[in-house]
Amino acid sequence: APRRRWRVRGVNGSRRMMKPPCVPGQVPSTSLLLVTMTFHEFTAGGCMLPRLDCNSKDKAIERLVQALAADGVVGDEQALLKDILTRESVGDTAVGHGVAIPHVRSAHVKVPRLAVGTLVTPVPHRGTDGLEVDVLFLIVGPDGDPRTMLRLLARVVRYVRETGFLSCLRAATTAEELLACFADSDPQD
Repeated sequence: APRRRWRVRGVNGSRRMMKPPCVPGQVPSTSLLLVTMTFHEFTAGGCMLPRLDCNSKDKAIERLVQALAADGVVGDEQALLKDILTRESVGDTAVGHGVAIPHVRSAHVKVPRLAVGTLVTPVPHRGTDGLEVDVLFLIVGPDGDPRTMLRLLARVVRYVRETGFLSCLRAATTAEELLACFADSDPQD
């Protein structure tokens, strides 16, 4: 029997052919499974930090790294923090609307992970719209897995564009409420 293929329109309008996610008798590849990923696979309640009282972006990032270390996915906490701050010095990760998405691949991380923090007081950050940052999504992953990192980053951006999502995050006062914002605002792929 001939194999079925899907036609997919690329971001730039181009068309390409792609295997369907479920071919009888085959196990779907990991990359195709990530299309239906949920944030619960990449984070834990301890990595959701609402209402952080930090006076700088670097201090907020440090708190998020500490949460990831407590989750057990970080080998060397200080080395990871250094990797993230080095990445931030190369190119700012503020994306506008009061949001920054610091991200790095590092040898000091065991698996891709997401940590989210909201700030009591916005901190200066060179965002494209000039707004100070009060929501941070920290994405970290191992050196050898760029595909998962990119998919996770793309998923975060889709969430940020959803109506009401940022308001939900900013209103959250507990880790459980932050996690619930992701479930309530699930964008369709």
